[in-house]
Amino acid sequence: CGGGAAAGHHAGRAHGPASPCETKAREPGGVTVAPLSPEGFATATHVSRETIERLTLYADALAKWQSRINLVGPSTMSDVWRRHFLDSAQILPWLGRSVVDLGSGAGFPGLVVAIMTGKPVTLVESDQRKCAFLREAARITGAAVQIIAARIESVAGLKADTVTARALAVPGTPFLTLAS
Repeated sequence: CGGGAAAGHHAGRAHGPASPCETKAREPGGVTVAPLSPEGFATATHVSRETIERLTLYADALAKWQSRINLVGPSTMSDVWRRHFLDSAQILPWLGRSVVDLGSGAGFPGLVVAIMTGKPVTLVESDQRKCAFLREAARITGAAVQIIAARIESVAGLKADTVTARALAVPGTPFLTLAS
């Protein structure tokens, strides 16, 4: 599975034909590409060695916690640097001074934004187990985040220049009404 952060996520089982881990990622259109490495991510995003070290700590924690709670789709762990880190980093040019990430889950994109930019980021997540992961990931990476463990609808008065949400569904609530 490429080793690194994803290594060991089979809990002692070897790779085989029924393995949920793929060695290649499928891009839209069916093109198969090798998983993105931390070095490839650094080249694509022009971040410092120190930032890659912090993101690697995050990736390692994600792999460890993923075995206990579902933080991201299991099939995405074989290409975490492309599917989650690079996907999160692509919004950096459009961010304001402060960011609120709704339904933060595993911290994508909010925690990545905080690590890569140093901007203040507020993470809003209702699942207490995911909040525990976010607190641990923020601690080990030194990310400047505020974590609010609550349902989005119950959080009032949040102010930010940028609001992000990735894989968020708020049943019965038009998303844009939350921004008013």
